[in-house]
Amino acid sequence: MSSLFDAERALANLEEARQYMDADRWALAPAPVHALREYVQAFMRDYGGSQELRDLADQARVLWASAWERTNCGGQRGADKKAYAALDQAEMIIRGADPIQIKALAEKAEKIEAEHPEFGKHFRKLEAKLLKIGGLAVVWGPEPDLSFLLSRGRRFKKMPIEIIPGRNSHCHWNVADMWRDPAAYGLKSLSIMTGWVLGGPADVWRQHTWGVSGKKLIETTIPRDIYWGVKIPDRHAEEWTASLDKTS
Repeated sequence: MSSLFDAERALANLEEARQYMDADRWALAPAPVHALREYVQAFMRDYGGSQELRDLADQARVLWASAWERTNCGGQRGADKKAYAALDQAEMIIRGADPIQIKALAEKAEKIEAEHPEFGKHFRKLEAKLLKIGGLAVVWGPEPDLSFLLSRGRRFKKMPIEIIPGRNSHCHWNVADMWRDPAAYGLKSLSIMTGWVLGGPADVWRQHTWGVSGKKLIETTIPRDIYWGVKIPDRHAEEWTASLDKTS
């Protein structure tokens, strides 16, 4: 979506509508949705309409109509369902996430949970921690550090990011190579951090590994908005990196 589009303003409209809906104060919900529609339509008129903006305008229309129906037609459950679905869809569009992808991620999570119920039970706890911070979904997959993350995981404070490019989609191995020989990368030392990050393509959490050297975060792929995870203790770093060699 164009950088001219004020996503924070649009999300504020949706959050206000959501609060009214959740509190069963549906008569107030159409007002912020109407403001969102007016804003989107004005933006389209002044700057032209991308498919994303047209989709957003359509979802705002459905949301407003559903809220109006819920208020004026006896609280029909169909209106509730349509309104919440439209609200979720609109939020995904604003955040730049593909609704089809989000649905596919949910189906993948359900499949893994059904096949590995014990893992799924604990991964749901991790998912809840991450989504409480933000984001629309978590990309499920194997997580060898799950117990460690559940007990020690934390959000890392913002710090300057230095990008030292490595192989795409090989963040764990990139950082392991740096840890073994930091001088080869112009670093005095490197600590290994692993966990989950939010940002980059779409608004979803992805498994990730990065480094910290001095007061800088070392990124080997693309910088993210939020880093959440743990530091691999130095005494366990050799074992951790060796485990990667078995899966490379």
